[in-house]
Amino acid sequence: MSRIGTCSPLALPLLLCCFCTLERVLGINYSVPLDLNIAEPPLNLHSVPCDPPRFSDYNICTTEKFFIYDHFPPELVSLWPKRDGELRKHYRANNGTGEFFNKSLGMHETHQFTVFTPIYERLLNDYRRTLDPAEATAFFIPYDMGFDAAIKKDSAKIRPQGCPHAEAVIALLEDNKYFRRNFGYDHFLVQGLNQAMGNFNMRPACKLFLKGFCENCTKLAIDTYENCGPSPHWHAIPFPSNFHWNSNISVPPWAQPDRPRKYAVSFTGSTSSFSRKSVIVRKKMKTDCEKHPECFTNLMNSHFDVRLSDAAKYVNLDSIFCLNPPGDMPTRKGFFDTILAGCIPVTTDHYSAYDQWFWHLGREIHDKTSIYIPKSKFMSKDFNFMQYLVDLVHESEGGRGLVVDMRRNIAKYAARLQYRLPETSLSQLPPRDATDVIIDRVFETNINVSTLVTTPGDRGDWRSIDKFPFYPVGRKVTRFRLEEGEMRNITAHNVQLWEHVFLYPDKTRNSK
Repeated sequence: MSRIGTCSPLALPLLLCCFCTLERVLGINYSVPLDLNIAEPPLNLHSVPCDPPRFSDYNICTTEKFFIYDHFPPELVSLWPKRDGELRKHYRANNGTGEFFNKSLGMHETHQFTVFTPIYERLLNDYRRTLDPAEATAFFIPYDMGFDAAIKKDSAKIRPQGCPHAEAVIALLEDNKYFRRNFGYDHFLVQGLNQAMGNFNMRPACKLFLKGFCENCTKLAIDTYENCGPSPHWHAIPFPSNFHWNSNISVPPWAQPDRPRKYAVSFTGSTSSFSRKSVIVRKKMKTDCEKHPECFTNLMNSHFDVRLSDAAKYVNLDSIFCLNPPGDMPTRKGFFDTILAGCIPVTTDHYSAYDQWFWHLGREIHDKTSIYIPKSKFMSKDFNFMQYLVDLVHESEGGRGLVVDMRRNIAKYAARLQYRLPETSLSQLPPRDATDVIIDRVFETNINVSTLVTTPGDRGDWRSIDKFPFYPVGRKVTRFRLEEGEMRNITAHNVQLWEHVFLYPDKTRNSK
């Protein structure tokens, strides 16, 4: 059992210039790993065996097709800032995955808000893409809404922008017959922020797009919360981690379950957060880690320190358990940085992973690859969480036990949590990655789209708008915005969300 509680039961090696020396220091073994084939056919999809094979661990191909709107001007598709700033230029390299700092391991300097670009670049060259919209069962809207909501283009600062391009996107689609046909139900987009960042993505133009025009679209965010108000069709996708598969990798870090590691437990991060409850958890993790001889502490001032700290880059590769406290939000990019390094994540908030990323992780895979200690148990004076983790490590030293099983499960499932590089020429078959899972899940969502649309046969008749509860196709959006004064009233919603999800998280979950 990987969940604990009443619901169910020192110094890092110097980074040397020569990578072969780094291999010896870290003990990385590039032997062929165990069989990682995953018998997991997509549900409710038209699928056939891949001929030729397209994945190294998954030989099922879907026959559905998606279409990317190709009439969007470049300034709507690429909203990267013009200069350096908080969102530094090096994050844009390698199709938004960031500059390499270890190509042989597939390690990049990736920013948590840049997920749109690697997904978009992968979609452009995917075998399921069609150039004929009449063949498509899904439609991708190539609009980087996360950047439009949060990134100041002239200074690269992360500040609320109000989605200045949202109405231009609406103008491009509101008379499009494919959008009107199913009222957006078969369309999907990437909103590469946390769903709960209402100060960014719920400003009037953003809200008009997300909760008005594209209410029925499948919306992908780096996390989602069931209490984020009446906005259906949101799905959580993995944060873009520092690990991205490329065809030059012999064996990725997550697929080495038997490689020895130096530290039983490690804590990488800071003790600061806008959430006082998160600060309490972080301070306890730091303090208890510093006291235990088998725990390594890598204290940082902020997530920006990762560019300067070799310890932050490599400590996860040498740890068996990696502590992942909540931050400003319950989720953090570090969860994926750790699990893709082959380190078992440890969380204390159910929204940090247990109730997130159902498309890619789900509770079943979560319980096989992660440790969730409810906060009440974690903070209890009667429970020594650090000793519990260390004991698990020692119990598995004979090659059997929970730690061994979890590391092997990470080797089996972790590839689906990373965004591989969009290489057009591959020297080996790639693993099925996060984008592949997104595509299959979008197709699965759209299989029954006709049952969601109760309109006349042509589905574009403006006279049917009374039967359609959200954005009324057939009216102009500008008029709709003026009619709906609620579009501008977002403060109360944000306050309620913050209190409900973050201040009293235990009240939002049913005990199991």
